[in-house]
Amino acid sequence: MKFTHTDAWILMGLPSNKISISLLELIERCDALNHTIPTKKEIEIALTKGIQAGIVAQDGRNLRLTDEFLPMYEEVYKSKGGLFALSENLLKKLNKLNINQRTNSSVNLNDKEFKIAIREYTNH
Repeated sequence: MKFTHTDAWILMGLPSNKISISLLELIERCDALNHTIPTKKEIEIALTKGIQAGIVAQDGRNLRLTDEFLPMYEEVYKSKGGLFALSENLLKKLNKLNINQRTNSSVNLNDKEFKIAIREYTNH
């Protein structure tokens, strides 16, 4: 499975612990990492790849990293380059692992929920 910079940026938005976050929180974290709000399609693609690779788990409507990939995220956070290098560092690690697809699950965000999350984020 091949990951792109956009995938890594969005997947890096997940916290490096066992905490689940909402779509709104993911959007907030992605904007903090890249000073850009991800599109619905970008999030769907990245999360689909993350779930298919076993990196991301869904807890109801919330998202979290799987236990298997927590150590890799901790390594990425400790690597050189600061906040803006995190996505690039994660991308290198993900593609070096050459992860096989484990499931055919996909993420399809509800348009209304996505618009509400964006509106809530931009209105803070």
